[in-house]
Parts: sequence; structure tokens; C-alpha cells
Amino acid sequence: MWWWSLVACASGGGVGDDPSGDADTGDLAGYTCPTPAARPDPHDWALTGEAAAGGLATLTLGADGPVYAGSALSGLWRLGALDDPEFLKLGGASTSHTLGDLVVDASDPTLLYRSAGGTLHRSDNAGDTWVVTTLGVRDDAAEFPGHVYGIGVVTGAPGVVYALLDTGVFAASADRGDTWEARGLLPVDGGADSMVDYYRRFRILGGATLGDPVLVHDGRNVYRSDDAGWSWTAVRADAGRPTTFARDPSDPDEVVVDGARSHDGGSTWTDADAVDLAWWGDALYTVVDDVLTVDGAEVYALPTLGTTGVVGAGAHVYAADDTHLWHSADGGVTWTWYAHSNVETNFSVVVPDPHCVGVVWAGTRCDSGVYRSVDWGTSWVRVPTHGHYVMDIVFDPAVPGTVWLVNDDMLMRSVDGGATWSSLWTEFHFHGFALDPEAPGRMLLGSVGSGDWADTQGQVYVSTDDGQTFAPTAGLPDNEASAHSLLFLPDDVVLLGTYKAGDASHLFGAGLGVWRSTDRGLTWAQTLLPSADVATVRAGPDATWAATGTGVFRTDDGGQTWALVLAGTHRWVDFAGDGGLALAIDGSVWRSQDAGDTWTLDRPPEDPPEGMVIENPLARVAWAPWAEADGVAWWTRYGAGIERKVWAAP
Repeated sequence: MWWWSLVACASGGGVGDDPSGDADTGDLAGYTCPTPAARPDPHDWALTGEAAAGGLATLTLGADGPVYAGSALSGLWRLGALDDPEFLKLGGASTSHTLGDLVVDASDPTLLYRSAGGTLHRSDNAGDTWVVTTLGVRDDAAEFPGHVYGIGVVTGAPGVVYALLDTGVFAASADRGDTWEARGLLPVDGGADSMVDYYRRFRILGGATLGDPVLVHDGRNVYRSDDAGWSWTAVRADAGRPTTFARDPSDPDEVVVDGARSHDGGSTWTDADAVDLAWWGDALYTVVDDVLTVDGAEVYALPTLGTTGVVGAGAHVYAADDTHLWHSADGGVTWTWYAHSNVETNFSVVVPDPHCVGVVWAGTRCDSGVYRSVDWGTSWVRVPTHGHYVMDIVFDPAVPGTVWLVNDDMLMRSVDGGATWSSLWTEFHFHGFALDPEAPGRMLLGSVGSGDWADTQGQVYVSTDDGQTFAPTAGLPDNEASAHSLLFLPDDVVLLGTYKAGDASHLFGAGLGVWRSTDRGLTWAQTLLPSADVATVRAGPDATWAATGTGVFRTDDGGQTWALVLAGTHRWVDFAGDGGLALAIDGSVWRSQDAGDTWTLDRPPEDPPEGMVIENPLARVAWAPWAEADGVAWWTRYGAGIERKVWAAP
């Protein structure tokens, strides 16, 4: 990945206007092309508009700040002081698509615990850097196999931290998470199927002293322990997914959860209308129908529907919905929102819709999923779908509205332009995908032979029934590579580019070069292309191209022979055939307008800070496919967003 760019782009934004005036996003309820937006004026490579990430699920703060906001899609954000004008995106271990808990130590607001990717991370400096603990590794050899879903602290006992694993194990540490002791087992039903249910929210209330009862919310039920986690009693069933689960810091018997309140430490409960309750300082905040009440007296309308959290300190009150963070400096009377907080930057795929002028789709890597722009990338809207690690987005060239989405572990299809999706196959880590242009309903799908969700080998599968069933093809040897890129050519020829694998980052091992089929993908034979790692094979108007680890190659005979046309000391990761654009792993873009005979540098490489490493093997470059809009291109700058260039109209 662009390791350095997570730091270089870790800037928040100022307080802006109400986001309700976002650009029109087209009709996602059906596939109707929007009225084409005007072609952007010519400009050099520059970042397109921001994409809101969504997934805000945790909002907390120390006594006087900082304020922390955690998104299951974009990671962790921090407001350094209560009146700061911007949130800061925190990099490193805080970025994860797994919904995790976030807890601030009451005795030290710079001491954080976070569940990221299922493991427990600790920061001693307000999230600037992170220490990965041993807890939460799903490995049979681990001391406590499973993922960390809930975290809690004891406010009067610095260094004491509790964790609840998806296996039901309740673990305790007295040294800030360096070592752990397994205590009681809760009857949660996550277990091996927990990844299917990772949107459940686990919460732990550790109390003010070690002698206080410990309460756990497992996303459905509330449990209580009177012996520091060694034994447990269910005290509230079907409590629902908690927006807030909180305890009065001055009276541990006062506990609130969505829609209920307890005056005896959680033993009994009284229903309440409020859906979000929490103590901050000496004030009790409640939310009913998106109206904020402070200590039952001062009532103010919240700025947004669907509030996921409210925190406050004195006159400063903060609220979050799924997408935006809000601030009030007058106790909730007036509100402003943070314009550049919780935005998505980790894009790996960008693909124009061939049926609609100005419509561009993009996919993220282990983050927010799929986005669509109807104005050439100037603004983006998130398309609702399960997909979070997008390997490719493919449009049916003959059927407008049919979109195929290749995730790391799932093949999905929409027949209504992204309004609804169906999952067709969930089993392996998939990557390459191609629709047969001469046989409707026929397609090829490539798998990955090593790492998480690996197939028994890198393989190509064929479906003849619109993705309902797949069968393996023949000819590929046993391998651990990724069947990375597939391309149908005339005369029954199909090309397969293979690449590194190892895990979803595709940074380990080696590919097997380019393979060729002369029977539309049923059997395969290796070509003589002299490069093992082939990120993409692309067709252009003049030739067919392969972007590889040693250069860009061209073939004029369907892949039987290859000529090196662009070399370099860095790896090449994509090629836009129509525009003659080659994208290198260092972020440089080269262009040829004579079928690869000569090249010019169109965008210089990234210039990372000293000591940082550039690794972004999943970047993409795309050229506008619409004849009336020739001369527009995009590429995915991982950790920053999507860049666009517009040449003068032809």
C-alpha cells in the first residue's frame, strides 16, 4: 500500500455548511442514466471530490478532550481540543474495515484501546502510534484464539483493561494489555461464524473500582458479573444493538442502554423512550426522536437523523450520524459539521460506466466499498452493498444496468444499476473476472491460491448460467499465485495475467506470467512473456497490452509473442489501452500516442518522505470510454483518493 500516504494525507477539515446540498447522485432505484453533466474544463492531474465514508459507530472523549470518532469504514479520527476546527485522520493500526470498539482510559485521555481487524491495539499518545497486542489473533496456536469485539477499562484502576472475544472468552489484563488472563465464558454466539455477524457491537462497562460489577453487552443481550468477570448472569435479553451503553461515573448503580435504564447496577431495568443515553461529566444526555435533552431540562434538536452517538463536555457537544461529525459550542442550541472528517481515501479501482456519459464507479480496499459519481468524479455517493474490498467492477457491455462486483471473497451482481445486489458465490479470494462478449451469461472468474480465503490453487472458473454455478478450467499448474486479470480477444482467445498473492494486499510470492487459451478459457497454456507478475492485461484500439513487474509489453498476435515497449526499475500495475496510459507502482503515469513506440511522462512519481515505502500494487488507471468525451482519465491514488486529468477536447 501507499504506507506513507496514510500520513501525508492525514489532515482533517474545517467546519463547513450543511451537507444536505450534495450534488445529485442519479437514480439508484433503477438504471436510468442521469442527464450528462458538463465535461470538466481541461486541467492537469488533481484529486477529485471527497467521498463520505460512513460507518461512524464510536464517539468518545476524555474529560476535556481529545474527542475520538471511530468509523468501521474509514478508521479513527481525532479532535485534539474541544474547540479545534478540524478532525485529524489517524493512520497506522487505526484503519480497519472491521467494526471495532474504542475506549479511552479515564485516568489518561491519551491512552486508547482499539479493536482493529479483530486484534487489540494500544496507543499511548492519543492515537499517533499504535502497539499491536497479542490478543485477538484468530490462530489455533494463539493463547486465546478469536477476535476482540468489546473493550472496557476500570476508571479507578489505571492499566486494567478487559476484552470480550467473539468466542465468548472474557479476558483481563492488569498491565495495559501486555499480558492476559482468561476468566469466564459468556454464551455469545459469534464463534467461527463471527465474520458473518461483525456488525454486532460488543460493549463492556468496567466500573469505577475493581469491586464494581462488570456489565457486558454482546450486541443482543446484557450480562453482569459480580466477581470481575469469572462468572456471568444474563440481566437483560434482546437488548438490541447498542447505540450507547453507559454508566454514571459518580454512581455505578446507574446504568443506561438504548431504551432502558437501571438503578441497581443492571440487575433490573425500566423501559425508557430515549434511544441514546450517556453521562459526560455531571450531565446526562438523552436522545428521543433526534431531540437532545441535557439533564432532562434543556431540549435541542439534533442536526441530523439517525444519530449514532452524542458526547459532551461543558458547552461543547458532539454528535455523529453514520457519515458526518457535528459540533455545538453552545450546549446544543446551534450546530456546525466538520466538512472533511470521515472521508474515504483508500481507493483501488476506478471504472467508467460505458453506458452513461460522465458516470464513474470506484471501489475501495478494505474500507467503504463502492462509490458512484455522475459528474465525472467531481462528487461521489456510496452505493449500498456488502462489498468492502473491491477487486474489480465490470459492466455488461450489452445490458445497461447490469454491474458485476468482484470482492476479495464474494462475487456479486446488480441488475438495476447498483440499487440492489445478489451474492452469487462466496468461497475464495477472487480477483480476475471477464464476461464472454459472444455468449451472454458466460463468464470467467479467477481465484487466489495463497493467503486469507485462499483457493487450493490459483484457478480460473467458468460459468455458463449467468454466475449461478462455476466449474474449474484445465491446464494451470499447482500454484499459489493470483489469477489476476482476464481478457477475451477475437478468435476464441482469452488471456490470463497472474500476479503475486499471499494475502489480500498481493505483496507476497510471485505470479506465473501470462497464460493463453484458444477455446474461450476452457484450457490454458503458458506464453513466452518474460515477466512473472502480470497485474493487468488490457485491449486497446491498436494492440493488446500487459502491465507487469518488469515493464509494459505489447502483443499484436493475440498473446503468442510479446514485445517490451516500456521498461523501468519499478513495477507497472495498470494500462488504459484506449488512452495509451501506463500506471507504475510509484504513481507515475506515462502516455503513448503511437501504439507504444514512444512514451512521455504525463504525471511524475510520488515523492514520499524519507524512509517511507511505496507499495500500491492494486492501483488502477482508466480512460473515458465515451466517444463524445475523449480525453478524460482517472487513477486511484491509494490513501489520498482519486485523481483526474482532462485534456483539451479533441
